[in-house]
Amino acid sequence: MQRIVTCSYNCLLLFLRKTTLFSLIFFLTACSIVPEREFSNYRHIFEQVQAIGEEVIIDYAAAKKEQAWLKHREEFQAARKDIFESKQLLMSTVAIDDIAIRLKAWKVLGSYNKILTQLIAGKPVEAETKNLFDELLSLSMSGLRDAAAKISPFASVLDAIFVEVQKGFKRRKIVKSIEKVSPIINSQLIVNMKKDSELFYKVRYGINSYYYQQLRVDISRHISAFVKLANLIDPRTQNYEVYPLVNTLNKRLEQIATSPTGRGFKPIRLSLNAGKTKRILVISQLQLLKTQILMLLDQAEQKNRALEAYSEMLTAYVRLLSQMDLSLRIMQHATQINGTESIKLGEEFEISLIKMRQALLYYQKTYH
Repeated sequence: MQRIVTCSYNCLLLFLRKTTLFSLIFFLTACSIVPEREFSNYRHIFEQVQAIGEEVIIDYAAAKKEQAWLKHREEFQAARKDIFESKQLLMSTVAIDDIAIRLKAWKVLGSYNKILTQLIAGKPVEAETKNLFDELLSLSMSGLRDAAAKISPFASVLDAIFVEVQKGFKRRKIVKSIEKVSPIINSQLIVNMKKDSELFYKVRYGINSYYYQQLRVDISRHISAFVKLANLIDPRTQNYEVYPLVNTLNKRLEQIATSPTGRGFKPIRLSLNAGKTKRILVISQLQLLKTQILMLLDQAEQKNRALEAYSEMLTAYVRLLSQMDLSLRIMQHATQINGTESIKLGEEFEISLIKMRQALLYYQKTYH
């Protein structure tokens, strides 16, 4: 599908321009003590959160596709293509979507951190800077042709920065970059990543609710058939053969009273209207319906558990982002006071990371 993303330029400004692109200019001034330990802590935290963050974004991309399929599946079925034209694909404009922008933001920030790592170690940064340069330059080669006039200044600034970096940096030039870039990462990149979690949940909630409603309709239909059959049985038979089935079902209905839509299931109630029917056959049919209803209730309960697991996973992810934010602030503060600080964030982060991985694994097992 070809489309031009009109907000791509704004996305670039939001995730990249305000984080690393123009801020690298500040490499050229200032001197102070490099907070090597704080930077090491921050880099370790960043790498772990980046890996998880990319996985969360990829899951969101899959959810968006599923959401679109649910919304337009009749149109999809009617508009299936019978050929694949490679030439047309190569000539077409491939726009950067919101998924690509988010993943690119992580990669750009990762490249920026690698440059800092090399500088602190007193090593050349040509290769790392070229990687950053290529990451940013690739955005202007990704199909945003209508925005070429706006993208071209990016390329020229990148080229100028790259030329300066090739001349060689000194150790003292890192500090000013940390002082200038860190607040921008905190206030722009991390804040927007946290806000993303609200969007991610909204999409998953919608998909989950759709499937839950389908199950709800199916459950209601089976319950209706169960009640209709049960009311044909003699009341004396109901007492010792039908009511136990009803009680079993009502207990299960109570267990999933809260649904993604906020509505529970009503308990099954029977009227004592005796009818003429074959008791043995009807009891057999009621038992079959009970089994089918219980299976559907299991599926409905699974949907509730999946949504709760996703919520817990996103909560853990937001907490990790907060700890990455804190580690960046600690590093920035260390540069300002020309020293280092004793922190316990490393241990706390490892605990949070374990919880996040557990939450992610449980969500993936529950949802898929």
